[in-house]
Amino acid sequence: AGLLDEQGKPKPIYHVLDKLINQDWKTNIEGRVSKEGKINFRGFYGTYSIEVQYGDKVWEGIFEKDKRNQDELIVKLKNKD
Repeated sequence: AGLLDEQGKPKPIYHVLDKLINQDWKTNIEGRVSKEGKINFRGFYGTYSIEVQYGDKVWEGIFEKDKRNQDELIVKLKNKD
């Protein structure tokens, strides 16, 4: 209720929160996977989706980053087709 005015239009705080949630607090990276199949990134704890493209094939997966796997984690990918 505090994000919209009486006419249902967004208040300025709506746009601030939208930017934080959908831009500042999102982790979007592009990079190359090493020969060992590794890629490094810094991100917040939470659930991530990943998409890997090699040639014309695309794989996807989901993983959870938390205190237990701060250093390294393994992600199982499945063919997107």
